[in-house]
Amino acid sequence: MAGSYYTGSAWAGIGIAIVTTALFAVVLAVGAARFRADPIIIAIGTNLLALGLTGFLLRVLFDVSGTFAPRGLQGIPAMAFLKGIPVLGEVFGGQTVLVPLAFVLCIAAGLWLRRTAGGLRLRGIGEHPEAAASLGVDVARTQTWTTILGAHCAASPEPSSPSATSRCSPRT
Repeated sequence: MAGSYYTGSAWAGIGIAIVTTALFAVVLAVGAARFRADPIIIAIGTNLLALGLTGFLLRVLFDVSGTFAPRGLQGIPAMAFLKGIPVLGEVFGGQTVLVPLAFVLCIAAGLWLRRTAGGLRLRGIGEHPEAAASLGVDVARTQTWTTILGAHCAASPEPSSPSATSRCSPRT
């Protein structure tokens, strides 16, 4: 919201929000993969940090507490032109372009996981990084990505050795 307010563009605000979210994701990824911290705890901490920063920056930047809704703040227009189409209009008619874009990206990610070599490898390795060794993939790097993508893994000190063992279990 602050990005939209200061730039005068809703799209610039979305771009700033994407960059900010990516920075929080880097904190989560580095903390979980590099320092082997619990991703759930890191996510809770980053969410509390974002919540605290929001309230703090509202007071510092805009001298308000609670909500900030200035007049003239540009938003993304709704796709009203779809209202006349029978099914699409009911689902997407009052939404912004971001909602159908999210649907398209989810479908594209699913197709990528099922139809490409990289997606099939990622699904094949799953929660067991030692399976990557049979594909000739660096096991240490695979454990990092497996941790980022949702498995909680612990490996022996030398994961690249042939006798390396790893223990992975899904988070509950």
